[in-house]
Amino acid sequence: MLKKIVLPEILFLIIGFIFGTAIMFVTPANLVPDEVAHTIRACEISEGHFYNNVPYSDNNCYKKLRDAHILPKVNIEQFQGASGYSPVNYIASGLGLKIFSVVKNPQVMYYAGRFFNFLLWLGLIFLAIHITPVFKWQFLLCSLLPMNIYEGMSYSADSLSNAFSFLFFAYMFSLIFAGSDCKKQKIGLLYILSAVGAFCKGVIYPIFLFVFAKFKNIKNRIFITFTTLIFSFILYYIWQSLNFVAIADTSAYEAHKHILLHSPITFWGIFIKTLLVNASGYIRGTIGVFGWGNIELPLIAYIVGVIIFMASFIALPTPKITKVFRGYAALILAIFIIAIHALIFCTWTPIGAEQILGMQGRYFVQILPLSFILFSCQSKSEECSKCSVVWKVVMTVYSVLLLVFTLCAIHNYVILGNG
Repeated sequence: MLKKIVLPEILFLIIGFIFGTAIMFVTPANLVPDEVAHTIRACEISEGHFYNNVPYSDNNCYKKLRDAHILPKVNIEQFQGASGYSPVNYIASGLGLKIFSVVKNPQVMYYAGRFFNFLLWLGLIFLAIHITPVFKWQFLLCSLLPMNIYEGMSYSADSLSNAFSFLFFAYMFSLIFAGSDCKKQKIGLLYILSAVGAFCKGVIYPIFLFVFAKFKNIKNRIFITFTTLIFSFILYYIWQSLNFVAIADTSAYEAHKHILLHSPITFWGIFIKTLLVNASGYIRGTIGVFGWGNIELPLIAYIVGVIIFMASFIALPTPKITKVFRGYAALILAIFIIAIHALIFCTWTPIGAEQILGMQGRYFVQILPLSFILFSCQSKSEECSKCSVVWKVVMTVYSVLLLVFTLCAIHNYVILGNG
């Protein structure tokens, strides 16, 4: 019985559910970045409005929450925000809002949507930790990051995209590190996951790893990787071309797109400066910076977190990773970082800015499993089972303490009247 409880996926369920639920009810409606926009989109989905060619103004769900002073007043006839996001991102929250729309108390309806979304997030990550044959404890540590739980319990589209990304990476790890060759059923599931990923804020990066899956014919591996990527890109492009694209009013979209295409050196200069200035902020944001970037944990919490994460690859048994695989993973990570900065550069950054504005550490949560390949080192800790047990305890205790600090930080901020 004890061995079953200390399984990483069971620990995740217990710790994640307790702290996720607590953080959910401590965090007011307008304290998660962009959650108002995502809640309005979830309201649209709950009323069966899946496709947004024009702003959806007849939104009774939103009006009910607005009139109860749960959400602020916005002009939904001109509302853009998250209107262009796929309904896949709001299946759970929309269902929660729909089921509890009959309840007279809007507070109950609002938290039902959050809770349904949180349960989906919890279930997908539980499944990810369960099916991956490697990096289980690193998955646990990253899944219990306060930022991951903070997004997971909210209406944000990042809730599903982060959880689905973890599941997708776990599935790819099972294809790469499992003992048996890939079968047709697994290939079919890969296409399904690719299609879902295209609608989950473009979570398609795990597909690139398929070239290292256990498959007899390398040509087939390359062909399947290529076709799944094309398939997901087409789906993503079709949806984006027919729906709203969130572009800030202050951004210089056309000008910055021109710079990307015709003056890339200018972009690279801004990009490199942004990384140098904001690197530590990205790390803190990935671990946990809450509210609108104004609720942080003690600096020591971030430092210890990075040390524990890096040391886990030495203290716990990790698979042997070839230099080619490690370099390939580094390339994919670099492509992700460049691509997301280029997107924010076009859609959010105002003209004349010396840095790319709008980038936040929370955007890197979904790509964390890729870093497992980069930092993995074939350790000899298998010969020291006591060391492994001790380090698993250290990782679990750190996660719990970090979540306690997070809960207290958010609670104190709200109690002081700043929420």
